[in-house]
Amino acid sequence: MVIKLLQKITAALSALYMELHSLIQGLVYVALCWRKLPVQVREERLLVLLTGPSIGKDMSAVEGLIEKSWAVMGVNSFALDPAFNRVRPKYYAIYDRSYFLGGGNIGGSVSDVLSESVGWSMNVFVPAYARTSGFCKALEKNIKVKVIYIRYFGFDYNCYVS
Repeated sequence: MVIKLLQKITAALSALYMELHSLIQGLVYVALCWRKLPVQVREERLLVLLTGPSIGKDMSAVEGLIEKSWAVMGVNSFALDPAFNRVRPKYYAIYDRSYFLGGGNIGGSVSDVLSESVGWSMNVFVPAYARTSGFCKALEKNIKVKVIYIRYFGFDYNCYVS
């Protein structure tokens, strides 16, 4: 019984570690994307919306910040959130490989929204390795969406815009 409990705890901690690792990786990626923008843009206040289970509860606070002229950056699946068209993020960062490698429909759904529904100017940051993916080709069809390719290497995240 104790061994099974320890196995469950180990599995839960491992899952938590993977979630935190992914979150940190995403935040570093977003920071690098922001750093590559022109200086006058970087002087804006930026609100990064990390999609998670509590995002629906936090939308009233988000909308209050938007009214105070904060720029918004959506990440990964935010385009699928019902608030996406109300928030109208100016920036969007996608760093999860599953969006570009064709594994599942999530990438297709997000690219459909970004390529067909975005009617405002938006800079979308994607990894340079995804340049030839169907996801990026779909995004490039929308004249309101500017796709910015970011190169990064390993966990140290040395990168440059290509």
